[in-house]
Amino acid sequence: MTQQAEDGHVTERAEFLMARARALAESPLEGINEAALELAALADGDRSIIERARRDVDAEVRASGSTVAKQMASLIRRALELGEWRWRPEETTRPIDSLGDGEGS
Repeated sequence: MTQQAEDGHVTERAEFLMARARALAESPLEGINEAALELAALADGDRSIIERARRDVDAEVRASGSTVAKQMASLIRRALELGEWRWRPEETTRPIDSLGDGEGS
């Protein structure tokens, strides 16, 4: 797959994920974890998809500041947290010790 085709694929999948995040954010949620797990599953372990969605929703929050955009951002952030175990450690930018109490545990 060429770089341009790969970028298009990531953009398309991120837009689909964003649409689902918007639908979830606009509906009454019983629990954020279940909704976030659904979004993580939509990314299918591909960090570039959820990272693209995160960047796009962050831009939307800055532009509009709407409650729905903020809820979408929360869902996508939580999806990143919940899906992190699927990604190789070298792909994450978060230090391992930040998963504990912040004191290296």
